[in-house]
Amino acid sequence: MAEIQVQVEFTGVSRMLAGQKEINLWVSQEATFSDIIRDLGEKYPALIGQIIDKNGNSFIATNLFSLNGEKIIQESEMNGAPGDGDRLILISLLAGG
Repeated sequence: MAEIQVQVEFTGVSRMLAGQKEINLWVSQEATFSDIIRDLGEKYPALIGQIIDKNGNSFIATNLFSLNGEKIIQESEMNGAPGDGDRLILISLLAGG
């Protein structure tokens, strides 16, 4: 199965909880934004209940991805897929990003 690389940038509270500024993830080219959230929860369990919903598949309402700093990924778009080399910026609206 082919893989792509996406970069995830943590901001605000997510940066503090993950202890990272950014990471590169290799994911299946069929991976959705929800799959990436699940991967982040597995790699950084401190995000669960603070940034990621306890279900592990979605964000708590005040958190979101910005795709390449150009587009906000809406909840209805979480089954969409990033492209190779895309940058996902994890923003917490209450923390001001």
